[in-house]
Amino acid sequence: MELKPIVGKTIVEPIRNEEEKTASGLILPSTSVQDDYSDMAIIYESDIYARGEKVLLPMYDFSKIEHNGKIYFCLNTVDILGVIK
Repeated sequence: MELKPIVGKTIVEPIRNEEEKTASGLILPSTSVQDDYSDMAIIYESDIYARGEKVLLPMYDFSKIEHNGKIYFCLNTVDILGVIK
């Protein structure tokens, strides 16, 4: 089964933040979904952007989707802040 957004929506694969570690090697848990992911993502499916383009996202204006064991975000295409070249 493939994810296909409706017109005006874009599906992105978020880029995970590096886990924070203390000097002794303990991993610090994040406190929210936004802390787990950076503000950048890779386009998975869009009617405007090419698959694989790296884009900047708004921090709170998306829906989290789990599909085939992967996490994706779905957001309005016009809410993408920019393309990273």
